[in-house]
Amino acid sequence: MTVQLSLVLVLGTAAAGLVRSGQLKPAPGLMAALFGFLLNDTPLAPSIRQVVAAVLGVINQFHL
Repeated sequence: MTVQLSLVLVLGTAAAGLVRSGQLKPAPGLMAALFGFLLNDTPLAPSIRQVVAAVLGVINQFHL
């Protein structure tokens, strides 16, 4: 749960920064967020969570 919350905060901050800098228009950003919410209700959601967890596990192994 902690990793997911942190990931949400990082991605939300990045999206807000991109909108403020003009790199991402608000409408496509909102559409992408809504797509994510709708995708969460599909049968693909568990597979997506597993892929994200695996990628985060690999990233977590690096010692910076």
